[in-house]
Amino acid sequence: MKGFIKVGKCILLISLLILTYFVYDAIYPGVNFYKNEYFKVTGRIIPKSAEFIEKSASYPDFHGDYCSSSQIKLSKEDYQSLFDELSLDGEMEKTSDVVGFKEFGATLDEKDRNKIVKKFVRKGEEITEWYLFIGFYDDLESI
Repeated sequence: MKGFIKVGKCILLISLLILTYFVYDAIYPGVNFYKNEYFKVTGRIIPKSAEFIEKSASYPDFHGDYCSSSQIKLSKEDYQSLFDELSLDGEMEKTSDVVGFKEFGATLDEKDRNKIVKKFVRKGEEITEWYLFIGFYDDLESI
């Protein structure tokens, strides 16, 4: 009988640890989450030179909707290459707007939102429920 109690306690502990991991990951997503967000916005795999400076995401609501934002530093070559590619991408549209939201403000860090000099949004019928924005800072390495 004592063996069953020990097994039961182990199963309960393992279940609790797994649940804790999933809750933590939902509240504090890892770098792979932000890499996937980059792909969702740009349609490209993130360059090897990418370094996440700041990142923030809201907890998903009951419908699974959330906001996320990250500030990424690229090499000057990757920055220019990405800008050139997005300028020619038919699914990207230049914009003059910078929509603010809590997560975006959290990732500005020391930067001024007015220093975002080149801005794009992804367009298309399948993504009308999302606002997919990418901005290029005037330092020629931060997005």
